[in-house]
Amino acid sequence: MVPLQQLYFREYKLAWCPVYKAASTHIISYFCPTYYSKDVCSNPDRNRANALRKPQFTNKDQMNPVSEWSYFTVTREPFGRLLSAYRNKIEKMKYANDYRQQTIDMIKHHRHLPRGVKRTEAEAVLRKADAIFIRGQSSSTLNLNNPYEIPPYPTFREFIAELVSGWRNEHWDEGSVYCGVCKTLSAELKFKNHFILSKENFDCEFNHVLELTNNSNLKGDHYEQWATNREPLHNPIQFYQYYSTIPEDHIKHIIDMFNRDCEIFMYNCEDTALKIRIFKELHPNYKFKYPLTK
Repeated sequence: MVPLQQLYFREYKLAWCPVYKAASTHIISYFCPTYYSKDVCSNPDRNRANALRKPQFTNKDQMNPVSEWSYFTVTREPFGRLLSAYRNKIEKMKYANDYRQQTIDMIKHHRHLPRGVKRTEAEAVLRKADAIFIRGQSSSTLNLNNPYEIPPYPTFREFIAELVSGWRNEHWDEGSVYCGVCKTLSAELKFKNHFILSKENFDCEFNHVLELTNNSNLKGDHYEQWATNREPLHNPIQFYQYYSTIPEDHIKHIIDMFNRDCEIFMYNCEDTALKIRIFKELHPNYKFKYPLTK
């Protein structure tokens, strides 16, 4: 994995500081076809991000003269970014091999243990999840009367609990950490322009950047067909349904953890937390049901 590093696209004189789960797949979908075949860029079994983790994209010596280059990064509202990361990376075992040990740990450490169930059975639960979500078998093997098996993968609450315990990953680390480091690098390199965009207004803002940097040839809606690594779409109600499962102390921890993102990028995280609390108050008996089929 490339930590805290800019990627350089020589043909466009653009340098990008990736904040993953903040339109990163959309951005890759714009640039990938310039350097790779459609089979590489659109293959759902490959990670397009890894296609750009190559020396040709990480060597800053190619920028000559630097004064003609522009730098950009994209930020995202922290609560939405965390849910996006969970639904894309953890829910329904989409990246079972990449996060297998963490997945076992989440169930072992944060799931209520019914009487007579051993913690070692977390691995047995995941084997059932493999059969259902990886190999496409029936979910009839699940014991619906055993809450330890439902769902057979970490819940959003367990995922957040693991983050609170200190699990770090580039897909949910604070965006300001990445942006801060890359901002320093870009200042040292004296780029022509510095752009900080928001994922919430990505289409409009990124197309405007392309116009300002004379790269309008990249402009268009083709990212929809190339971007294959996005989380399942969710509506505002689903957002609050997922967050209704998160205890108040963990909501507060999220705000503390992403305090710099909230302040620097002007996201009203306290207001989001308030709306989550209101949803809980209005739906005190709501029970979230996780999908048990692929």
